[in-house]
Amino acid sequence: MTQRLSLVERIELAYRTWNEALAGLNDSDFQRMVYRHWTLKDVFGHVFAYLDLALQHVKSFQKRKRLASTRAPSYAFFNRREAEQLRSISLAQLRTDFDATFRDLMVLVPTLGPDDLKKRFPSQWTKSKYTTTLRNQLRETAGHMQNHADEVKAWRKTLKV
Repeated sequence: MTQRLSLVERIELAYRTWNEALAGLNDSDFQRMVYRHWTLKDVFGHVFAYLDLALQHVKSFQKRKRLASTRAPSYAFFNRREAEQLRSISLAQLRTDFDATFRDLMVLVPTLGPDDLKKRFPSQWTKSKYTTTLRNQLRETAGHMQNHADEVKAWRKTLKV
């Protein structure tokens, strides 16, 4: 019988898996194309944007009892906007920000109670009619990081990087 991972364990595992996927790469490898329009650095920025969004949601909940506003009608709009904004940030700064955001999130998540995690909120996307919870947002963040880590590992295997 397998034990279910806590939210903290789930996020920590995804963070470790992401870092393992990037381990040993040269800075120049981050300029390689991974998807049609995205380099590996762009993907890293994308993963960071969602980790940072999760942190902003937790901070917003603790301060105002609601999720942070993305000011985005959809995840596609958010992805495009964040990718553009993060392209100008150096890889070193992106790594620093990513690690700091992870550490901050790991301090705050354990302070959330069960009722906090299951409280329903309107979707973070302004054009969505769905509702969500902090638990769902944090699980999705971990799953998102894990999925991109798996994709980077497969990309590295294909290119033998």
